[in-house]
Amino acid sequence: MRVQPWAWVMSAALATTLAGCGSAQPATGGETSAFPKLAASSPNISAIDFLTTRVGFAGVNHSLLETTNGGLSWQIHPLPHHDGLIRLDFLTAHVGWALTQGGTGAHPLLSLLRTTNGGETWTVERNFATDVSGSLAMTTATRGYVVVGSHLYGMSAAHRKGVMVPLPQGSVPQRLDFLTSRIGWVSVKQGSHYELLATTDGAKHFQLVFDSPAPIVAISFPTTQDGHILLGKSPGTPKLGSLEVTHDGGRVWTRQVSAQAFLRKGATGFPIALSFKGTRDGWLGTTSGALGVPASGLLVTTDGGAHWTSTGSGGHWNLGAQSMTSSGTGWAASVANNNALLFTKDNGRHWIQKWPALSPLKTDFVSAQRGYGLGTAIDSGAILATHNGGRSWRLVNAHPPATFSAMSFWGSEGFAVQAGTNSHGTYRAQVFHTSDGGRSWTKVFSHPSFTAGITMVGPQQAILRTSSAVYTTSDGGTQWTRSRHAITNKPGQTASYLSRQERVVYTPGHGWGTPATLTWVHDHRQSLMHTWTASSHTLYQMSSVDFLNRQVGWVLLQKLVRTRQTFQKPGSTKIFHKIRIVNELQSTTDGGTHWTVTTLPSRLSFNRHALDFLNGHVGFMDTNGAVLRTLNGGRRWTLMSTSAPNIP
Repeated sequence: MRVQPWAWVMSAALATTLAGCGSAQPATGGETSAFPKLAASSPNISAIDFLTTRVGFAGVNHSLLETTNGGLSWQIHPLPHHDGLIRLDFLTAHVGWALTQGGTGAHPLLSLLRTTNGGETWTVERNFATDVSGSLAMTTATRGYVVVGSHLYGMSAAHRKGVMVPLPQGSVPQRLDFLTSRIGWVSVKQGSHYELLATTDGAKHFQLVFDSPAPIVAISFPTTQDGHILLGKSPGTPKLGSLEVTHDGGRVWTRQVSAQAFLRKGATGFPIALSFKGTRDGWLGTTSGALGVPASGLLVTTDGGAHWTSTGSGGHWNLGAQSMTSSGTGWAASVANNNALLFTKDNGRHWIQKWPALSPLKTDFVSAQRGYGLGTAIDSGAILATHNGGRSWRLVNAHPPATFSAMSFWGSEGFAVQAGTNSHGTYRAQVFHTSDGGRSWTKVFSHPSFTAGITMVGPQQAILRTSSAVYTTSDGGTQWTRSRHAITNKPGQTASYLSRQERVVYTPGHGWGTPATLTWVHDHRQSLMHTWTASSHTLYQMSSVDFLNRQVGWVLLQKLVRTRQTFQKPGSTKIFHKIRIVNELQSTTDGGTHWTVTTLPSRLSFNRHALDFLNGHVGFMDTNGAVLRTLNGGRRWTLMSTSAPNIP
C-alpha cells in the first residue's frame, strides 16, 4: 500500500491555486508524457552455462548475456537473425556453441552457431529445417555432437556442418553426455522402450548399457566409470521416476532412489538438468512446466545421490536452468515470479540475485529518497529498502514471518498484512507491525477475511480494510476499532485514504457506456468530485488513485475503446470488435473541477496501488516490473529500477 506522510501538506505555490470542492466537468489540458521504454513482460531466460563462479553465459530472449566478474556487470550480445536461444555449451570464455530457433511457424528452423570471441559474433555452422531440438555436447573448439529432430550429428574440423551418425536401426536419439570426443553416452527411444548407448571410439560404434520401459529424462557422467540416469514415470508427466547409478561405466546398474522414495520426500516437477561434480556432489533442477504443479526447485545431494534435499525459497520454486561450477557452488535461472539469475556457494541454502539488479515487486516510499519494497524474483515476501530514490535496493529481511500481500510505512514504522487460509483451512487476515524498517515483525491483529489491505495515515495510525469491515488503530496496532460509518470498497473500486475518516473513492464503469466516478467520503458523508462519461463504445475500468488532500490528487486509469475493426475467432460465427487501450494519468489541484491529462503508453500494466505521490511534484509509479519517479507532478517519468530489463 501507499503511504502519504504529507497527506495534508501542499506547497505554497499549489495552495494559492485551490478553488474549493469541484463539480463534474470534463478533463482539460492534454499532454503526451515523456515516458521510458519498458518491457511488456519479464525477459525469458532459456539456457545458462557457467564455467566458473565469475565467467558465464545466459540466453535471454534473443540475446546472449555474458559476465566475466561474477555478475557485477553483464554484456549483451544479440543473436543472428533475432533467433531465440534454446541450448548453450561453452568450452572456454571465448569458444562456445549454441542451438537457436528461428524461421516461421510454417517453416521452422534450428541453427547451430559457433563463437570464438565470447558471443560478440557468431558463425552459422548449419541450419536444420525442424523445430524439434534435442541436446548439445561439444568437446573441443571444433568437435562435438548435437541431436536435432530424430538424428545425431557429429561435428569436426573436417565436417563443420556435421555428418549424420549411424545409430542402431529404429533408434531416435534424445539426450547426450560426452566426456571427450571419443567417450560418451546417448539416450534413445527404441519402439516402446528407452535405451542408453555408450561409445568409446567417437561414435563409430555403440554398446547398449541400459534398457527401460520408462523414459530416460536426465544423464550425468562425471567420470568414465561413475554415472547416474534419472527415469520418468511416463512421457510428459511431472513425477520423478527412479534414480539409477553405475560405477563401472554402465555394465552394472543399481537403483539408488525409487520413484516412491522421491515422492515421499515431496520431490516433484519436471527435471531440467542433472549434474555431478565428482562422485558425491550433485544437483537436480526441477520446474512445474506448463501444468503449474508444485516443483521442488533444486534438489541437492552430497553423498553421491543416495539422499536428496530440496532447497530454495519456501522449498518450492521453479528453475528454468542450472549450472553447477564446483561442489556446492553454481548458478540457477529462477522463473518463480520474474526470471532472474541466482548464485549460491552453499548448495542452495542461500541465494544471491545477480541479474537483473535487485528490484521489488511492490514499493512504498516515505520520502523522495527513502522507500521500502515487497517481494523479489525468488521470494515474494522479502522486504527491501532504498535510500536513493529507488536506484538501488538492499535486502532488509529475506524471510519475514509471513508472505505479505500488502504493506504500508510511515518513516521506519510499518504495517503488513497476510490474507489467506491458515493451518485449519479458514480464511484469516493477519496484521504485522514493524518499528525498525522491516527488519523484524510482530503480529498485532487477526480477523476472518480472505482479502485485506493496509494504509498508514500518520505515526502509529493505520487503516485495515478487510472483505467485511474496516478497522483503525492509533497506537501502533495495540488496539483496533471497527469503523461504524466506513464501508468496504465495492468490487472494482479503488480508494485513497487521507485520514482514518476521509478517503477519495474511484468507481469504474460496469459496462460499455456506463460512467466512472470519483467520490469524496468523510465517515458517512459523500460528495461527487468528478464523472467520466462514456459512450456505447468506451469503458473506464481499473484505476489507481492517490490524493494528498481533498483538492490535490492523481488518477491513473485505463479506458477501453471498441473500434470499428472486427474479427472472428477460429471456429466461431460471432463477430468481435477490436479493442484499443488508452492509459491516462489525470491530475487535479482543485478537487476535480479541472484536470490535466497525460497520455501514457498503451502497453502499461498497473494495479490499484501503482501511484505513490509525496507532494505536488515528487511521485512514484509501479508498472511493468519497474519503479518510475516523477519530479514535475507526473508529466515526465524516469526509470529508477526494474525487474524486467529490455533485452533484444
